Amino acid sequence: MHRIARGPVLVLTAALALVAVPAAAEPVAGATEVTGVVTVDGVPLPDAMDGLGSVTVMYWEPSTGERRTTESDPDTGAYALDVPGTAPYYLAANVTPDGVGRESDDLAPVFVGADGTHDYAWQTLAPATDAAATDVTLDLDRSGTVVVKAGDLHQFDDLTLRTIGGRLIDRTSSLPATFSGLVPGRYTLQAWTPWDTIQHPAAPWQTASGGVVVEAGGTTTIVPARSDTTPALRGTVTKGGAPVAGAMVRIDRVTSATHVGDVEWGYSWDKTDSRGRYAVDYGDLLPGRYRIRVESGQTTESSDVYVSLRAGVTTVRDIAAAQQGRLKVVMTAAARKHQSSVTILDSKGVQRGGMTWTSTGAAIDRVPPGTHTLIVHDSVARTYEARRVVITRGKTATVNVNPRKPTVTVSGRVTGPNAARAGVTLVSNRLGELGHRMTRASSTGWYSLRDVVPGADQLLVVKAKHAEVQREMDLVSTRRLDVRLPATSGVITGRLTLGGLPYDGSPGDVWATLDGGGRTERARVNARGQFSFPAGTITAGVDRTLAVTTTDLVSGVPYAVRLLLADRTVRTPGAAGGDLGTIELVVRR
Repeated sequence: MHRIARGPVLVLTAALALVAVPAAAEPVAGATEVTGVVTVDGVPLPDAMDGLGSVTVMYWEPSTGERRTTESDPDTGAYALDVPGTAPYYLAANVTPDGVGRESDDLAPVFVGADGTHDYAWQTLAPATDAAATDVTLDLDRSGTVVVKAGDLHQFDDLTLRTIGGRLIDRTSSLPATFSGLVPGRYTLQAWTPWDTIQHPAAPWQTASGGVVVEAGGTTTIVPARSDTTPALRGTVTKGGAPVAGAMVRIDRVTSATHVGDVEWGYSWDKTDSRGRYAVDYGDLLPGRYRIRVESGQTTESSDVYVSLRAGVTTVRDIAAAQQGRLKVVMTAAARKHQSSVTILDSKGVQRGGMTWTSTGAAIDRVPPGTHTLIVHDSVARTYEARRVVITRGKTATVNVNPRKPTVTVSGRVTGPNAARAGVTLVSNRLGELGHRMTRASSTGWYSLRDVVPGADQLLVVKAKHAEVQREMDLVSTRRLDVRLPATSGVITGRLTLGGLPYDGSPGDVWATLDGGGRTERARVNARGQFSFPAGTITAGVDRTLAVTTTDLVSGVPYAVRLLLADRTVRTPGAAGGDLGTIELVVRR
């Protein structure tokens, strides 16, 4: 159905319909005439669509920016264009020339290249190079519709329809919703639930990327379900084989940052019923790894249970609760003056039990049996005491403490690029929150972390613009630790060419990108095809990928277009830095 002359190709990826383009240009000397007919399902206009009349046909050379438009004949659907034919080009139909001509929601725009394919939401577009073609048929498809019904997604902040490349097509805040006039292809629907609290961060519901298929002239109906993207959890809590009624079951999302309590935002809880059953429904948790804790009374709790929850899956996890122990911490009168912090940690540095203050110290309930580390820290006197304690099931262990050991200081100087005001953080995987300290280096690079509780496996992290250094250590006493940030590269400049000519990025949005090393930087490509990254953009000796992406190559056109270029791997030359010279990126043919 889609017919056009063949030729070498420039690959682009694009999405959706064309809109405003300039009016038709006057013929020029030496131009080639391209003729053809606009059809729908093989039938020439206007017979295919009663009353549609003419549509606009456009010629476009992306490398030179040359664009020419004309109207198809309202009686036959025929068109003719005088075009330069000096570079790879495209032919498009059903665009709106600033109020002149017609555009129909019933028809999907066509954008045709060398292999005759339409360029819809996911298909590949290839430009023709033989401008001498004199019989090019532009066959329009009928547009499609997406209908979204309420399902069990009754509340949400935003419902968006996007191309698989991420281009926004339309949005709404009510259901049911209808998105019409869509180009056939693949799309993604996404909604955000209005949680966004410390307990529940805003959670997305969405189809798989490209999971919404729009067919020409068809209607696609979507019924959102929380089970599409969220998990469910249920189980039974028992003790000695008997169900535990009224127990509190808390489910916390796990993070690797054990120094802040081993959990992050996102939790749910439930009470067991008379048969010991608990349940967390779809939509209450995001997929991920969770820790389950059960609390019932003062001394009964399960050992921590860890579970991985997957979207669309109901996970069953039964829990056998066990009797726990209790720790009584008695402090001297001098120690009680400053209300010292009291923490009990397991072997992984996770804080255990629930603490209450007493007249002589503190009591920690629901501590799992085993060997733990008790740390009492007086931040006013800058002293601490750390000792091992053994907790026995069903019993109370009493410990007398008097924190007199001085805490330590880690200090030093940060040198190298951007050392002034660099962020300095000390993290311990074995001291819980006590092992987390942070500061900033001074204007001359000096830093000092005071009142640090000593311990093994401490990690010093120094961060500055474009650089990061980590130092592992077992911290026993006060020490000086100087850190030198790695040298960064010099200026990186480049040039984008197409067909041997500098690529004209205007009026589009063309960017050069550097990916790798955990960061992405962008620099705009100017109208002469040039781009530049300033000094310090990437770290010396680190490989990065240099490429170019672009959107909206035609002014006002909602196309998400990606130029597939000959990507280059860039290595910064050594610690001395320096200019990498001009790196040329050439569009693939």
